[in-house]
Amino acid sequence: MWVFIILYIAGLNNCVTCEMSSEGTESNKSSAAKSYQMYYIKLNVDKHVMENVTEILKPFKNHSMNFQVDNLRMTTVCERVSPNRVCKCEPEYRWSDDVCQSNQCCNDNCTFSEKSNHTCISNKTVTISGSVTIRKSYQNCLKEEHTDEYKNCALNLLNQLKSAYSSLAGFETLKINKFSLGSVIAHFEIVVADAINTQELTDQSENLTQALDASFNLDIKGAVTMTGLEDPVKYNSKHNITCSTLNPDVIPMWWHNQFNKITNGSESRITVNVGSGTIKSWSLSLFKITELWAGKIECRYQNKINSIVTNYFASGVLDVAVLPIIDITTHPQFPRCQNEDVQFEAKCTIQRSAENYTVTWASQSVTILQNTHVRLANSLVYQSKAVIDCNSLTQNLEMTCMFENRLGQNRSATVTINVIGVGDKYCPAEDDWEDTKAGFRATLKCDNEEGNKWRKCSNSTVWEQVESECVHMDVYNMHKRATQVGIGIGTLEENAEGVISSLSNITNQTETMRTFANMNFSVDVLSILSKKEVQVNQEMTVEKLVFSSSNLMETSYETLWKEQKREDNMTLAEIYLESIEKLISKANITDIIQKDNVEVVVCKNYNVPGKKCTNEVLNATVNLESTEVGNVTTTGFKQLDKYLPNNYDAFDPSSIVVSTTFSTESKASSSVSIEIVFPMFCKRPPNVEVKCVSWDNVTKSWSDQGCQWKGASHEGSCICNHLSTFAILMAKKPLKVPFLHDITLAGVSVSIISLVLSLLTELSVWALVVKSNTLYLRHTAHINISLCLLIAHCCFLASLKPEELPPTLCSITVVLKHFFYLSVFFWMLCLSTTLIHQAVFLFHEVSRGTYLKFSMVLGYVCPFLIVFITFLSNNIGKEGSYFSKDTCWLVYRGFHGSMITFLIPVGVIVFINMMFMLVVILKLIDHPMNTGASNEKKSHAVKAVMRSLVLLTPIFGITWMLGFGVTNLDLTSGPIAYAVNYAFVITNAFQGLFIFLTTCPGDKMVREALLKRLKLRKTESTSVCSTNLNSTEKN
Repeated sequence: MWVFIILYIAGLNNCVTCEMSSEGTESNKSSAAKSYQMYYIKLNVDKHVMENVTEILKPFKNHSMNFQVDNLRMTTVCERVSPNRVCKCEPEYRWSDDVCQSNQCCNDNCTFSEKSNHTCISNKTVTISGSVTIRKSYQNCLKEEHTDEYKNCALNLLNQLKSAYSSLAGFETLKINKFSLGSVIAHFEIVVADAINTQELTDQSENLTQALDASFNLDIKGAVTMTGLEDPVKYNSKHNITCSTLNPDVIPMWWHNQFNKITNGSESRITVNVGSGTIKSWSLSLFKITELWAGKIECRYQNKINSIVTNYFASGVLDVAVLPIIDITTHPQFPRCQNEDVQFEAKCTIQRSAENYTVTWASQSVTILQNTHVRLANSLVYQSKAVIDCNSLTQNLEMTCMFENRLGQNRSATVTINVIGVGDKYCPAEDDWEDTKAGFRATLKCDNEEGNKWRKCSNSTVWEQVESECVHMDVYNMHKRATQVGIGIGTLEENAEGVISSLSNITNQTETMRTFANMNFSVDVLSILSKKEVQVNQEMTVEKLVFSSSNLMETSYETLWKEQKREDNMTLAEIYLESIEKLISKANITDIIQKDNVEVVVCKNYNVPGKKCTNEVLNATVNLESTEVGNVTTTGFKQLDKYLPNNYDAFDPSSIVVSTTFSTESKASSSVSIEIVFPMFCKRPPNVEVKCVSWDNVTKSWSDQGCQWKGASHEGSCICNHLSTFAILMAKKPLKVPFLHDITLAGVSVSIISLVLSLLTELSVWALVVKSNTLYLRHTAHINISLCLLIAHCCFLASLKPEELPPTLCSITVVLKHFFYLSVFFWMLCLSTTLIHQAVFLFHEVSRGTYLKFSMVLGYVCPFLIVFITFLSNNIGKEGSYFSKDTCWLVYRGFHGSMITFLIPVGVIVFINMMFMLVVILKLIDHPMNTGASNEKKSHAVKAVMRSLVLLTPIFGITWMLGFGVTNLDLTSGPIAYAVNYAFVITNAFQGLFIFLTTCPGDKMVREALLKRLKLRKTESTSVCSTNLNSTEKN
């Protein structure tokens, strides 16, 4: 049985600890086997014999019985320094990890109490922490420890383990620590004070697996050696740690604080070194050592043979002499001079740390009185009281605190002291805000959050609104973890997945995300992750990423997105879009991901040139053709259109934002054609221009380069020749035809004058012209057409500037225009009916009374009914339903607006008038042909036809046919739409003039009657003049 023995022998001043190993044989019933046991003896010897102590103890070696002592060595030398002892290790020996960590003395002299038994151990010492899972009957080992069954079972298993593992050279101890369930699992520990023979260990473990029907899990410390952790390292310095193994075929893994795998990152690099013989080493190079790297560093590899899993590792503590983050403040923030001197207190606050700093205060402008420090739960506060001489104030009053670590590195912080002098303006204290000098900001720490809040005292001594940069602790910690992703502690993917998971939870909590600072930090997390070389492969993590990005787009956060407080002047939306695009392109998306505000869909393995890849997100459809090969990912964003900066001042976003990317970078030679069909936020009004734009990541703005709108007939469709982020912008105002307003104003004004002249002419020649029923009917129609058109034109001029009219007056003008313009066309129908009746039924006359009744009903009653019914059916003339305030005219929505009640009657009447005019023209052409007339008469017939066309076109309203072109041809269509608009305005704005010319100077009877009337008046005037002259002569 192996025994651990420490012998105390009385001595003088010095003591030397010696290590002896015994080699002998242990017999049992069946055979004898070689076994080892280490013994430690503490000797007190005179200082003078220390150098010869090994020679003195040589006679102690003997070969009696079956016991042999050899390899006698000194391990530890101690000197009594009352009341303690100072000990140091001999070469090739070191302090154990327990001593190193508990006494903070790993390589130097260690001070212990007189009664301590700490000894140095060999650099080759191996510790094996193992567990054996036994499938044979060892159930009694799970009983209570005080029972005989437990003691017998444990002793039996201990003896079996010792009989196997004591064959390891340098065997020192083996103990069973505990038993646990899972069949029966025994946890044991072996200490071997020499280099271990791994093959021997494996052989003995295999023997035990067969004997116990068990499996082993062994953690071996000491077989792998690590160097570079002996001394503290400087903050922000570079350092190398080396791990050496006896097996050149294995690749060890590096771990930080047991659970975080160390990988190649921005602050670490693992390289292999060329070794000699069977020894191979790896180096861990750290480029920027901070408090993050402090702690346990472990080098480990695993070997698995059958039921034996063996883990080889070496570990050590990386001791970093850290430097603190200093928060320096003064109390009060603005000392106020009321006497000759004013006293204040400066504070430097740091996180609590094991580093023992040397703290000094310095100032050339204030007098420092006393320095103290206070230990709080999570922080250390260093305070300094100081005095300012109010009689000799200078511009720059400063105090500096400097922290120096044990390796001589230092970091300082300086605060500027703004004094409220006698007579200086200031804002008096309010709530938590102290007296603050005018033109300066007071600062307060956030309550239970990270960051500060400020409040400015204006130059007029008025407190301004509080500005806050308080960040919720959950958000702050998540952002902190995001900055650590990729430095080398933990795998890049696992760390990123952890941050994304936190972001998913935090963004789903409205209360947490209530401020701009929290939103800014959350978006910055996405930006940080997007710049890492991370691949998001886990399906759940991709879901959480899209869920987080969707949460950030919630409408409840709209005000936060529109705040602009970033120092780099970039908007959150720009950073968000660029970050999400990069992260999505790195994500392994296998199916459609649909969230409330973000949808992602992928066209997998698109590799057929010429074949369309179709993706649909948020009701937007993307069709892509390309010569590229890869996955096509399309992402749709709600709300983002509101937040991205719009460099087109005359346009507003009118669609969601859609991003389309390839999984591989596009080549310069690749050809891409992409069609996006957007659902528009609202229907495009007539003549409103639309731009298809893509987001330019270089200029951080929308650009219409490479994108084209498909036109008014496909108002939500865009064609682009590159991949990007796309949207539709709609003009705030419709396109205007140049000079159209001026032409309309001039034309309507001329028409009004012409119509007045026409009415006066009709009245002056009525008696001379109207001599038959036919002429009566015709001139009655002329007068009513002119009168209705005159009133309609006057209403048109009154509403020419809709923005200046109140809604009620605008509504009245719309009703009047609706009625009188319809009346014009119905009276035109009356006139055309008369003409066709005269042309077809030459010898049939209609009485004046009958015609007048028919004309009044058709000319006024029908328009009135149409207007009345339309008014009532459109919410009793409600704005937006019956009329538009923007135009002071009827609402046009295709076949659903009130405009249809004007267009259909006008269209029908114009069509009928055209048919009637065609019949008249055919009659004029047919008469000379049937009578065998000469060429001259035929020529006169053609002239008559042309004259009829010229005279009848304005009076029948044929030119209004162009209005259907104006209605159906959008100005975005190009030059033809402008030409139709000009033609319509010119022909109809001057319609009054054309009616006057055709009904007065163009009508022979009216012209002759008018001339006759003018001559008659001239004759009467001459007669009156002659009579007056004769009377004068007589007198």
